[in-house]
Amino acid sequence: MEKRKKIAIISQPNLPIPDVRGGGIELLTRLIIEQNEIDKRYRLIVFSIYDEEGERISNQYKYCEVIYIKVNKLLYLYGRALNLLAGIFRQERIGNRSYYSCVFEKIKHINGLSAVIFEGGPAAAIGMFREYTDKLVFHSHVREFPRHRWYFYDKIITVSDFCKHDWLKNYSEEKIEILRNCIDTKKFLQKINDTEKLKLRRNLGMLGNDFVVVYVGRIIPLKGVMELVGAWKFITNHHIKLLIIGSLYGSYGTEKKYSMMVEKAAKEDKRIILTGYVDNGKLYKYLQIADVQVVPTIGDEAAGLVAVEGMASGLPLICTDSGGLPEYCSRRTSTIIKRSENISNDIANAIINYYKTPAIKKLAEQGASDILDEYSSKKYYDNYFKALGV
Repeated sequence: MEKRKKIAIISQPNLPIPDVRGGGIELLTRLIIEQNEIDKRYRLIVFSIYDEEGERISNQYKYCEVIYIKVNKLLYLYGRALNLLAGIFRQERIGNRSYYSCVFEKIKHINGLSAVIFEGGPAAAIGMFREYTDKLVFHSHVREFPRHRWYFYDKIITVSDFCKHDWLKNYSEEKIEILRNCIDTKKFLQKINDTEKLKLRRNLGMLGNDFVVVYVGRIIPLKGVMELVGAWKFITNHHIKLLIIGSLYGSYGTEKKYSMMVEKAAKEDKRIILTGYVDNGKLYKYLQIADVQVVPTIGDEAAGLVAVEGMASGLPLICTDSGGLPEYCSRRTSTIIKRSENISNDIANAIINYYKTPAIKKLAEQGASDILDEYSSKKYYDNYFKALGV
């Protein structure tokens, strides 16, 4: 007889589980599944939007069943109609309602669920799921702005103390847990030797004795890329280079215009190098040829995984005081910059300070193993189910 507790995890319908099409939440869910295959503590039932490759991989899991949902046009229109009615009667409109309706039709046939967890999705719970579990949980991965006084969730899990405060308007403190995200440590345990580092630098147009500052992320205004680029107006040293890793030209007009601005800056200053998209599986190589990482976000970050990946690669960090980002930073090897009109100048001064103080890089390299332990999938797995209380 099965003694393991049954836990249902409902992913968002944007990207599939496992993360064959990318996605941060999808990566975290896959790491939970894989760790559970090792620990064998729970019987996991994961709901995901359909993907052929994802389904093929998920068939290998022994302690997790991934139930895939195919949403056709008729179901989509049905969901739109329900949202229209919800608006008329002043009820919560739920994005992708047809997907969650399909999940409900399947979950109601599963007996003995110890908990049902929404990994992102509707911040106002779909109340009908209450019928099939005594523990309905919402795992929030972004900053939410809860609007309603009444919610159906028994517990809220957030990724930072910064994000927790918004939920205190509707939930008591004991119902809110903070669970810091993890990284796929296997990728960052990989190392390249000095010869490979020099070759990669040369391929990117950099010398072996260049001091390399790296940025990883989307090329959009909220990420502060132009504020980072602006720092090079205050840096006169020709051996201090900026490596920008991220896809140019997103799907929206504002992103295209912004990408053009970044490209123009790179053409005018040859110290600024654009790589375009780099596969996440190869990112560790690029981080290992850098000397410092900058996360110049001018918006409010919920958490700081990109910063953790840099620290796990032995890089000291310069970041802004953005939301929950500082909560993820090592105090010994990080510099926190205020978001102000002087941000570019302040970033430049921090970069120059790191350039003149190589001991900080050595300290960051020595602390990389601690970062890998702190943000490991094993620790995340343990803390995840501890937060659920199952």
